[in-house]
Amino acid sequence: MKQPPATSASDLHSLFDAHAAELAPHLLGCELTVTTARGPVRVRLTEVEAYGDQGEDPGAHSYTGRTARNASLFGPPRRTYVYLSYGIHCCLNLVANAAGAGGVLLRAAEVMDGRELAVARPGRQGHRREAPLRARPTGTGAGGDAAHGRLCAGDL
Repeated sequence: MKQPPATSASDLHSLFDAHAAELAPHLLGCELTVTTARGPVRVRLTEVEAYGDQGEDPGAHSYTGRTARNASLFGPPRRTYVYLSYGIHCCLNLVANAAGAGGVLLRAAEVMDGRELAVARPGRQGHRREAPLRARPTGTGAGGDAAHGRLCAGDL
């Protein structure tokens, strides 16, 4: 897949009003920082997945319409939609094209700063992970190699 040209912050902001499939490629390479009381963790997005609008994409949580669980997909764009997958993985989506209820799943990222904090961070319900944070293949997306970890696997 050909990478889109570099996108300015204002262009990226306006892309959230477009279909998720238009936004998704522009998110690759973007950096996100989570700041906690213990310090920041900064990641660079290496894999994203666009989901179509209500009634368009059977894989989208908005496909069958608005529910209490997926309501944020129908709200204004530039919000997050987080859900628990298989009872163990918290998956982070960015809402795009709120009129159509599309979203972009943030699938994988490379930890740029704060790796020690990311590795030590407790898992769900305050329990520490039994296994340490490991790099896993990402399958598709930019930089799909073992140097990148899966975001929706609860690594951060």
